[in-house]
Amino acid sequence: MRKRMNTWIAIGLLTAFTLTGCGSSNNSASAAGTSVASQPAASTEAAQPESKTEEAEKVVVRAVTNGSPLPYVSQDENGNLGGYDILLFQEIFSRLPQYDLQLTLSSDSLTGLLSGQADVSVNNWGYRAERAESYYYSYPYKYINQVFVQRKGDEPIQSFEDISERGYKTETGTSGMEAAAYQKWNEANPDKQIIVEYSEADLATKFQRLLDGALDYLIIDGPMFEPYMQTFGITELEAHELTGETEKQVLPTVYTYFLFSKDETGAALREDVNAVIKEMYEDGSLAAFSEKNFGVDTTPPATEFESTIN
Repeated sequence: MRKRMNTWIAIGLLTAFTLTGCGSSNNSASAAGTSVASQPAASTEAAQPESKTEEAEKVVVRAVTNGSPLPYVSQDENGNLGGYDILLFQEIFSRLPQYDLQLTLSSDSLTGLLSGQADVSVNNWGYRAERAESYYYSYPYKYINQVFVQRKGDEPIQSFEDISERGYKTETGTSGMEAAAYQKWNEANPDKQIIVEYSEADLATKFQRLLDGALDYLIIDGPMFEPYMQTFGITELEAHELTGETEKQVLPTVYTYFLFSKDETGAALREDVNAVIKEMYEDGSLAAFSEKNFGVDTTPPATEFESTIN
């Protein structure tokens, strides 16, 4: 019998996304909202009126996140937000002193953009055509590599050919990138079908099913693997990069974006944020940021900064 995760993993559906990720409370934003732009110190009475005037001229930016997924967005036990996307977002606004950034936690970080209660959402968003109809996309700020996750000791998967030949079974959501890739493969290979179960189960449940033998593998974002293994205390799984040419075709590179309200305010804010993202790409700080956090350069190619996706 395969070793199960600790008992508390069974309730991971409620708690997994509230644990600390790669951010720290020293440089993360409070879920209650906090200004990222530095406040000028009032060292003398003469300086105080100028400081207040400068503060009054700042434009408040209401940013929202739902606190997941690791390691891109996280929340610790004190309510402090962190993770790669959050820290990068804060760095961007440290270069935009005209704004007062207020970052808050929300159970739905997109609805607020539609209702006018928020200006930008930070949640490791990938591109979807239907989303582009309702929100403005920033320039992409990173790409995500996909990996096969298997039980240790199982024969490593090298390709979709391996999956179909071995009759391996997996589970994925109905509208994600993996679902589209499997559908594309199965349509092109009627004699080499991949067995897929479609569900909206969270990652904790899928990991448990993989450990129990109900599934043979999963495909997930590479940077998510180690943080989740540590969070759930799992030692029986391992990851293998997708390197085959077929996989690159059906699972294309995924870029991530910040989403803005689709109005004049959102358009103006996107323009300023995009200017900083491009600046960080050109001065090398975007590459340095990803290398520090992921150990590799995850910056998109220069062509991605020539025009916005919508």
